[in-house]
Amino acid sequence: METDFLGRTYVPVGKRGKYVVINTELQGNSVLWIDELNGRQGDAGRRNYYAVLDGIVPRDISNQDISLCGKDAQGKIKVAVTADVISPTGGRFALTIPQEFYQAAGTYQEAFFAFSNHDNPDNVTTIPIGFKVYENHVAMTIGQSQDYIQTVEKLTAKVSDSIQPLNILLTNLQASQKLLQGQISGYSELIQKQAVATLGADNEFTGKNIFDGPLSGSGIDALKDSYTQSATGLTLLNGFASTDGGAPDIWYRIHKFPSGLKECTLHLRVSTPKLSKDSSIQVMSLPSTISPADGGRVSNIASIQSGGKDIFQGTCGIANNILSLYVHSGIDTTMSGWMYYDMTYTVN
Repeated sequence: METDFLGRTYVPVGKRGKYVVINTELQGNSVLWIDELNGRQGDAGRRNYYAVLDGIVPRDISNQDISLCGKDAQGKIKVAVTADVISPTGGRFALTIPQEFYQAAGTYQEAFFAFSNHDNPDNVTTIPIGFKVYENHVAMTIGQSQDYIQTVEKLTAKVSDSIQPLNILLTNLQASQKLLQGQISGYSELIQKQAVATLGADNEFTGKNIFDGPLSGSGIDALKDSYTQSATGLTLLNGFASTDGGAPDIWYRIHKFPSGLKECTLHLRVSTPKLSKDSSIQVMSLPSTISPADGGRVSNIASIQSGGKDIFQGTCGIANNILSLYVHSGIDTTMSGWMYYDMTYTVN
């Protein structure tokens, strides 16, 4: 009988169908020779099936790690952990052998299957085995045999896979940093050239500017006040009333200019009593706050319509807080209509 490097005797294994039978109760000076593990230099992915027995009873491998360990003909260490458990309680598993196991030609100096408990890794059962690697006279790219521990290789690959996204992220961050530095330099140059608005400085906007959000501040509040419409203090007189039965369409708005000048815009759209040409009538009383500046008098043309056509033309004037209408032309009959009147004038 042939012996291994340690002088132990090789004994053949049994088979159960496609399964190689591995018995843990092997005599102390014996080594299981497994032809199914034999391969040629460069082989990769060789897959074999095994059934493990404790004497005559199938070994329960449901809570165990299975590995194939060995030292090849050149003394390089090989460890594979690619076992796939097929039947945990039946002790059956499959093993795919990595290519690194078939680098050096010759019989493995030492090899064994190791069964370790998940909960107690120090509890290990080993079964010595033997197999050989045949020389490949065809392939010329086998190279020298290297130490190979699959768990370390997987960890190295996993770490490499983890580092690669970080390298990509770092590259992107560096590119973003360069872009940001360029933008900051551009903004600094614009500020130095006074080409952008800055806080705490006088800014003049000469182009078209659009603000989608709300604006606030004392200047904005003053501007809002300048364009706020009010009807406070306006009272229609002598039958002038709303044109639609609701609240009268009358209002005024005061605009305050930075120079201190104040203007009032007065608006009326009301129904009239019966009017005739060459007549005068008081239309509305006004609050003193919108009386013409310095007690003056102001006047403007007013139009009275019916059915969309002018029936009278007149002049409206303000004096002593009263808006009066003088009808100076129109149809030769007495008739009511709608009066349209807008006037802007200076107030105190």
